[in-house]
Amino acid sequence: MLIDPNRDTAFEDIAEWDLRLEKQLQGQMAVKLLVGAKSDQWPEGMIYREKIDQLMADRKMSGFCPTSALRGDGIEQLKEAITAQLDWEHLSKTSRPRLFHLIRETIDARRQLGEPVLLYSDLEKQLRDTEAQEFDPARQTRWSANWRSRA
Repeated sequence: MLIDPNRDTAFEDIAEWDLRLEKQLQGQMAVKLLVGAKSDQWPEGMIYREKIDQLMADRKMSGFCPTSALRGDGIEQLKEAITAQLDWEHLSKTSRPRLFHLIRETIDARRQLGEPVLLYSDLEKQLRDTEAQEFDPARQTRWSANWRSRA
């Protein structure tokens, strides 16, 4: 959550946002980091540490990173904090169907050969000829039917 401690209502606003987040999470766990914005504008030596510590304890936040986009302060530390908090083992895996991969490879190869336009009928024929087992028109989706009608 992003906070600009110079704003009069900043701490109350974060508490409100956190309540909304908790409601949306419906009991699911989430790691919450507090990111201090515009640290270059904070009064010298004053980082609101007591209020920040209290807010983090009350809202169960796992870290605080003061940052300044203007000067780039704290950006690397923020990246490191996010990276350290991610549960890499349980992130969802992204995959795509083999046919989609073949289509993309075919289009890229034709583009490299200097063919900026590829008719759908040519793409379909090439895939049928080279990857017949992957290209099953009986499994045609509504998307591919719409695509074909435009080609």
